[in-house]
Amino acid sequence: MKIYSKIIPPIINQSLNKNWLNVFLFNSSIQSVIGRMIIDRFKIKNENILLVSSRNTDLSLFNHQSIKIYPGKYERYLDKLFFYSTTGGKILKVIKKSKKNFLLFTPMADKETNWLLSKQNCEGHVYIENGQHSWMNQLPYSYMNTSYIERFKLNWRNRMIDGYRYRNDASAFIGIHYDSFPDINSEKKFILNNINNLKKYYTQKLKGINTIGLTCASRRLKDGELKLMLNKLIQKTPPGSVIKPHPSFTSNNRIYNEFKKSFNEVNKGKLTLCKDNVILELEMLYEKKQIIGPQTSLSKYSVFLGSSFKSIQLY
Repeated sequence: MKIYSKIIPPIINQSLNKNWLNVFLFNSSIQSVIGRMIIDRFKIKNENILLVSSRNTDLSLFNHQSIKIYPGKYERYLDKLFFYSTTGGKILKVIKKSKKNFLLFTPMADKETNWLLSKQNCEGHVYIENGQHSWMNQLPYSYMNTSYIERFKLNWRNRMIDGYRYRNDASAFIGIHYDSFPDINSEKKFILNNINNLKKYYTQKLKGINTIGLTCASRRLKDGELKLMLNKLIQKTPPGSVIKPHPSFTSNNRIYNEFKKSFNEVNKGKLTLCKDNVILELEMLYEKKQIIGPQTSLSKYSVFLGSSFKSIQLY
């Protein structure tokens, strides 16, 4: 497959020439990795960058303007009823302070993305690779031709509906894995290969630790199944290894504290928890690792980066 790393997407070229604000929406570590690669590869100026972290995504790779979004308890329900995006509103408030038009970088056409794209000072959007979701067959859809009923469904549901992950008015799709965006025309798809350069921003944190166990997402478990899942994972993970919780367990302090309590009760000192600022994809640039866990995007990234993955059933 051809690698498009030497070509700059026309929309990013416009952004550079017209001094737009480049707004990155992150909710996972792989998105922040690719975001950093985009900034470096296309030499986007620091003053033209705004990073938005949801699900408590770590931003230690950056030294740019950033905000962290923590949805309020009732905001999602209000958004559904009034066809609004409270999160989008918080982001737009910061964007307006820059007095610049903006280009949006996002993993998918979710509620916040669609709301921000409707604003007059938005010049367009670019999709960034988001793990296994980006490797699925997903033809872009026409948002403008979507019926009111379908838009209502998209606004109401927290998860994406099949067939509505990417809009066809996107200007570019950027990733690092050759399998990303399989249904996208090659003219719009750009694959970057500068991941090794990220060593200058990231310090190795798991030196000498060969095995990392991964939990499943919290949505996979019914009430009372957390300890059962952790026990299965700990039994399959060698002593001296570390456990990396899924972001759904670290998204806020209350959920994470409950997770740590359950982990300590089951673990009994055999393993340790990864710190929030550990990025496994970048750890694998320093040492080969064995990843153990359920089906996850790291199953591909591990092989892609020269490590290995062992799949186990946790739910």
